[in-house]
Amino acid sequence: MQLQKTPTVSNLWLAVSAWLAQLAPTTQTTYVSVIKEFCSFLGAQAGTGVAATLLQEVRAPQALAFVQAAKNQLGHRPRYQKKGTSKAAPATIYKKIMVLRRLYGVLVAHQLVPTNPFLRELLPLPNPQGGRKRDTEMLPFDSVRPLMKSIEEGPRKTRDSAILACLFGGGLRRGEIVKLLVADVARTSQGTTYLALSKTKDGQDHRQALPAWAAERVWALVAERRTMGALPEDPLFVTYTGQGGQTPTTRAMPACAVYHLFRRSCEKIGLAPHYSPHSARATAITKLLADGVPHRQVQEFSRHKSITMVEVYDKRRFEVDHSPAKSLSF
Repeated sequence: MQLQKTPTVSNLWLAVSAWLAQLAPTTQTTYVSVIKEFCSFLGAQAGTGVAATLLQEVRAPQALAFVQAAKNQLGHRPRYQKKGTSKAAPATIYKKIMVLRRLYGVLVAHQLVPTNPFLRELLPLPNPQGGRKRDTEMLPFDSVRPLMKSIEEGPRKTRDSAILACLFGGGLRRGEIVKLLVADVARTSQGTTYLALSKTKDGQDHRQALPAWAAERVWALVAERRTMGALPEDPLFVTYTGQGGQTPTTRAMPACAVYHLFRRSCEKIGLAPHYSPHSARATAITKLLADGVPHRQVQEFSRHKSITMVEVYDKRRFEVDHSPAKSLSF
């Protein structure tokens, strides 16, 4: 947010900026988006003196009015739904309330506002699980190889194959994939290929190891990028342009392009339409657990802060065919 340097802004927005600076980059993006939306609802632009004044005047009725307006907004339609629209999910409303509750907690702590209008007693939280479109599902293990083989011949084959290798072999998020540079592919002294991930979802840098089959595909892309004249600081995954998308550019791929590539690959082998790149992450984590890898080691692979989150990604418990109910008898 661009700040206007007035006394009011110096007191309020600089406190907000200092708070946001402590958050992980992706969390910052989410929080700033919600704060901008709330300021727009109040009738001002975030970062201005007018917005600062309006924020200081907000009480519970205005907070409730914002939540009601947010509930009536159109949300993203489910990825498996071809047409139509959907109302904002309870999880989205929950997130917005929590962001603003924390914002006002900071302002109260700095004695910039008298009360927090988003307190639980004034504004109860909706159930974030209510009305969820669909949980991320893992792919059947035996579909991964056919998916890898579905990449078509052509100028983009090496790139697209490396993307699937990063998704299934490294459990990467699509936002992490598109940030990779040529220099981020490296080997340890013992020959293990890894990807140097910078400022991931938890705000930390990580080194993500790859299995040999995935490393082979990624190194093939590195070699191809070098023949194109790419430097170490250039993007590893770039867009293609021209008729049929046959000509490589120097621009990094957007995350949405990874999503569309994954969806096309799933369609080619007849998979259900609700799978996404994040399904590959769930598949990789679940496969390691199914192979008997301890949860603590899987946590290192997934880069989650807690083993509890590893359990969330363990999709074996959702498979009806493997339910213990089948062996239940009295």
